[in-house]
Amino acid sequence: MKRKQKKQGGFTVVEVLITIAVTVVFIQAFYTLFNTVVISNAAAVQQANASAYAYWYIRAWTSEKATIGRACYSVTAANTSDPNYANRNDLTVDPSAPGYVFTTLSGSNGTFPLPGTVTLTGRLYRPAGCTDDNAKPIKLEATVTYGTGGTQKVTHAVYIP
Repeated sequence: MKRKQKKQGGFTVVEVLITIAVTVVFIQAFYTLFNTVVISNAAAVQQANASAYAYWYIRAWTSEKATIGRACYSVTAANTSDPNYANRNDLTVDPSAPGYVFTTLSGSNGTFPLPGTVTLTGRLYRPAGCTDDNAKPIKLEATVTYGTGGTQKVTHAVYIP
């Protein structure tokens, strides 16, 4: 009488190798997704910090209306190269005027928790023109530039009546 050979249970080597390969693909995909999420989160935190600095700057300077009031300067042929000449911030004369830069703060990682050199710039514009020194409103703009080579920028603006 012949004995029936019992078939042994278990996995073949091919099945185990395929399972390992599929598992490695899933782990690699998860790692790539996780890395992307971490990088995106860091960029969002940096943008939020830059936005907070610009907003803080706007709030601090809107209370200084006496200082901001001098947003226009007289224009003569002799001083048109002066960065403070009126057409530099008179949006009725030049809609793309660069504005009068009244202050700039600059720092590195120790001053601001942002990458690269951080620059906080305040600019004044006169949307109603500079014909009257009391013309309202005045546009105050705060721009924070950060990142390697200043590649990232956040701007806040407010009109001061």
